[in-house]
Amino acid sequence: MKLLLFGATGMVGQGVLRECLLDPTVEGIVTVGRTATGAQHPKLQEIVRQDLWSYADVAPALSGFQACFFCLGVSSAGMTEKDLLTVARHCFPKSVLESKDIRAAAVRNSKPQA
Repeated sequence: MKLLLFGATGMVGQGVLRECLLDPTVEGIVTVGRTATGAQHPKLQEIVRQDLWSYADVAPALSGFQACFFCLGVSSAGMTEKDLLTVARHCFPKSVLESKDIRAAAVRNSKPQA
């Protein structure tokens, strides 16, 4: 199985990455994030980019996956309830998963293979 992981350096993403690298049924995992994970593993390929809104330039690398883990987010430590609501209302509805580049790659790859 080939997996795509967004946010592999965060608290949740680190755990997902660790478990995926240990799982013998996972043959490869591609991470996408603002910083490299620092992990070295034959199954791992990393795409590091500051712009997490546009993916046209790396669209070919975002295809052929059987699963995607979306672990991007922000820490709620020290945030007020108002801050949390702002993040939820304004950031996540416009997330990377709404990117037309990723949707196009997913549609192309959802067709049954002959």
